[in-house]
Amino acid sequence: MSSPSTGPVRRSDPPRADGTNGSSIALTVTTLLKNMIGAGIFSLPIGLRYASPLPGLVVLGIIGILSAGSYWMVGYSCITCKAKTFRELWNKLLSANTAWLIDVIIFLNGWITLVCYIILIGDFMSKSFLGLLGPDHLLTKSRVLNQTVITAMVLLPLSLARDLHVLAYTSILGLGVLVYVVILVIHDSWMNSTSISHDTPLCEWNMGIFEAISLYTNAFVAHYNAPKVFAELANPTYERWTLLVAIAYGIAFAVYAEFAWAGFRRFEHQVQGNILRNYGPYVHVLIAWLGMGFSIAFTYPLVFNSAREAATHLLSMAREQLQATSCGSALCEAFSSRVQHLQAAWNSGWRRSPRSPPAKKRPHQPGTKTTVALVFLTYIIGIRCEDVGVANALAGSVMGCLICFFLPGLLFFLTVSVQLRSRVGLPQPLLGKGAPKPGPALYWKLRLAQAAGAVTAFSGVLFTIIGTAVILVHHWE
Repeated sequence: MSSPSTGPVRRSDPPRADGTNGSSIALTVTTLLKNMIGAGIFSLPIGLRYASPLPGLVVLGIIGILSAGSYWMVGYSCITCKAKTFRELWNKLLSANTAWLIDVIIFLNGWITLVCYIILIGDFMSKSFLGLLGPDHLLTKSRVLNQTVITAMVLLPLSLARDLHVLAYTSILGLGVLVYVVILVIHDSWMNSTSISHDTPLCEWNMGIFEAISLYTNAFVAHYNAPKVFAELANPTYERWTLLVAIAYGIAFAVYAEFAWAGFRRFEHQVQGNILRNYGPYVHVLIAWLGMGFSIAFTYPLVFNSAREAATHLLSMAREQLQATSCGSALCEAFSSRVQHLQAAWNSGWRRSPRSPPAKKRPHQPGTKTTVALVFLTYIIGIRCEDVGVANALAGSVMGCLICFFLPGLLFFLTVSVQLRSRVGLPQPLLGKGAPKPGPALYWKLRLAQAAGAVTAFSGVLFTIIGTAVILVHHWE
């Protein structure tokens, strides 16, 4: 999962209602697919192993439909409430005092994604060095050393960089590498496997379905950027938004289903959480390993940027709340006084020779300590887990279901409830201020929509609880 990049506005795009230009449906679909189809695709084949092939494909389709519906719900709420961000939508429908929950969700989702990136970097770079340097080289033998070197020399410097515009080109390259990997797996499956072996059950319903649901949810989730995608769409009406979501999620499902089936068909029960680990060090596979390793390394700071911003905002809010209390205010004042005293002592010559020239002030880069701490936090967890399938499953069950189902369902439920009550002060396309009460047909349509939002939110909670329990029991050692 990576943040979508916004390209230059085209003159051919139709004007929006606010007088600005927006992106066409085709361009916005491309942006959404680029944001959706990412590292989570490598764990899809193992989902068919957990759920068995036919139920796994059925569940993949159901999750795709539910994800498309919940993504559409976010756009519907944005159109109805005239909101362009999740925080703005949350403030209008709930309370500004609880908007910090959005930052918590963004941070945790970004942090889990970054941990998965560290794991994948260990997979791809270890495999790459095996093919390039041989089995006796130090970098080939030590997976942790590879992750440490990449983190210290690539991830941390890029995360500290102020300007990330140059990484837009690496994002395009990463998309090309991902297309290459999809074609590689599908082509290899059709060339080197004929059919599923007889000892592999094609239809077996078991609790592994919930672990597959977590993996599929993590692959389909792109909802945290739905307001941004909606804001970039030219003339964002209900019809255009519905068409955009249907096309994007239809293409994503077709790619996911074909890739998952091809990977499972090729390796069956030997398929790993990262399917590229099943391949040997051939030249065409080596290209895939190297390309994905560098692509993920250069995608890391893009995802890290939003997670750091959310963490900084949370720390700022916590500091304000601490200062608001009498005890906290006294502690902050004492700490500030102590810092000023030490700074004055330093400037007056403490621990510095009187003959030495005054030290030059170095430019302060905001967020340096936070950046180092967050990078280290993702690194220390990433090196302790070698199966990205488990990490993706937990990411899907813990955060994916929350972002993909619970949050959109809740906001959609509240939006429709506002429309039914015709609350004063909130712009509504169906029931504005002073509008007559809805007729029976519209009333029941809104009631059904309200029920759909409630069911979606409840499904997110259910998938989170059961999915997390099944994953922990399955992989408990």
